[in-house]
Amino acid sequence: MSHSETSKVFINKLNIIFIFVFCMMVFHSSVGLALVQCETLFSDDPISTEMNLKDNNYEQFRILSEYNDFFMFRHARDLLQTLSTLMKGATWFDMGSGKNVALVKGLENNSQIRRGVGVSATRTEFALGDQRVPGRLKQVNGDYLENLVAAGHFKKHMGKVDLVTDIFGPLSYSQKIVEVMQIYLDLLKTNGQIMAAIQIARGTVADVMNAERIHPYNAVMTSDGLIEHGLLQWLKTIPGIMVEMVEQKTISESGQFENTMGIRITKLQAKVIVPNTIKVDKEAPTVPPLRIFVPTH
Repeated sequence: MSHSETSKVFINKLNIIFIFVFCMMVFHSSVGLALVQCETLFSDDPISTEMNLKDNNYEQFRILSEYNDFFMFRHARDLLQTLSTLMKGATWFDMGSGKNVALVKGLENNSQIRRGVGVSATRTEFALGDQRVPGRLKQVNGDYLENLVAAGHFKKHMGKVDLVTDIFGPLSYSQKIVEVMQIYLDLLKTNGQIMAAIQIARGTVADVMNAERIHPYNAVMTSDGLIEHGLLQWLKTIPGIMVEMVEQKTISESGQFENTMGIRITKLQAKVIVPNTIKVDKEAPTVPPLRIFVPTH
C-alpha cells in the first residue's frame, strides 16, 4: 500500500471515530428532549412483541462468535471462556435461540456440557438438531417463556442450570420483565450465571442530528425524570446476585451506530426473590422493541 493510500485509510478511520464520538455526545445531550418529542412513536396497544412473534421478526441464525462479541469483559471471562469451563454434566439454556446455531456450536466445542436447551417463542421450520450433538440438544418453542414454564416444560431443570444466555431474547422483548428474571434465577443453581445482551441505543448520524429520532432503549421514567439505563440499574437492586456490565459501541462506515450492554449475572444464594418494582409503560414497534419502564410504586 502506498503512502497516500495509507494516509487515506488513516483519515477515514479518524473520520469514523469523530462521527462516533460526536454521535454519543449529541445522543446523551438529546435524550430528555427526544422523549418529550417522540410520543407519537409509542402506541397505547402493547402489540409490538405480538407482531414480531407473528411475523417471526427475529434474528434466527446468530452464530456463537457474535454472541461472544457482547461480552468483552476486562479482566473477566468472556462467553467462550465461560462455556469452555463448564464441567461434566452441565446444563446450558439459550433463551431466544432461533435456529440453535450458537447453541449447537457451543455444545460441539465442549463435550462436557450434558444438555443444551434452546428456547424460542416462535416455531421454527428448521433448526439444527441431534445429528450434530446426539442426545444433548433439546428445543422448546412456540410460546412465550412464562407460558412454557407454566406448562411445566422446565420443571425438572429448576435450580440445576449452570448457564442461561439471552442475546436479544426475552429480556429485550418481554412485557413481563420481573417474571422473566425470576424464571432465569429459579433455573440457575447457586453460582450459576446469566449472560445477556440488550440494546442501549441505535441509529444513524442523521438520527443523532434530529432529536425527535433519538430514543433511549430500556430507560425508566421516574418522578425525578428519565433514567437512561434504568433497567440496568433495576437489575442491581435484586438481592442475592452479582451484576457485571460492559458496554459495546460500534459504528459502520455508513454512519450506523449501535450500543449494546453485555450483562453477566451470578446467582450468589439458593433462593433469590426478584422485587416487583418495575413494569413496561410504553413500547414502540421496533426490533427489539423500544421500551420505557416505570416504577410500580
